[in-house]
Amino acid sequence: MCVSWSPSGTQVAVAHGAPKHEGFCRHYSVPLTIWALTGSLLRKGPLLEILFDGCITCLQFHPKYKNFLAFGFFNGDVGMIDMDGRDKLPAELDRGFMNAADKG
Repeated sequence: MCVSWSPSGTQVAVAHGAPKHEGFCRHYSVPLTIWALTGSLLRKGPLLEILFDGCITCLQFHPKYKNFLAFGFFNGDVGMIDMDGRDKLPAELDRGFMNAADKG
């Protein structure tokens, strides 16, 4: 499990993954959840939950821009979420690791 606090301390991101792998990660529906830690939002459930096919092994809010959350997967892929974005879907940053590995 990975945890990252926003710079303001008002949000926390939590990602789950399997503690052990043998080869490439083949887990499905792995959640990344972002929670508000202030006021009534705390009682309403997560601000955002996204399911990924693969274990997230690290995540970190940007130290200056609290709306950006970057995360990395066991297989080397990297993603980012703009929490202030209209659709709040992850942006793909780097798939080069997997593409190079697939070409042998």
